[in-house]
Amino acid sequence: MNAIHELMEQHDWHVTIEVDPNTGGDGPRVRFDADAKSFRRVAALLTAMADTVDNPEHPASDVGWQLGFNPDDHPQLTLKNAAFLYLNCLPNDANLA
Repeated sequence: MNAIHELMEQHDWHVTIEVDPNTGGDGPRVRFDADAKSFRRVAALLTAMADTVDNPEHPASDVGWQLGFNPDDHPQLTLKNAAFLYLNCLPNDANLA
């Protein structure tokens, strides 16, 4: 959790995530816009979650780990046509179907 807390305390990166309803298409699309530095910050965030779930000593290894982000609380995130960003890292043996 410290790695994630540290990443969210850094305000030198920014990501815009836009949900486009794709009216008339085959379903909504999600667009993720960021520079290379910000992509790396997001990758570090996802890696920290995965490392925690892969740690057999951590309770998340049994149940996974969920994080929810309200962009109003995190200036690094801008959501368009969405109100909340939810990340759910499941344990390796979870059924993903």
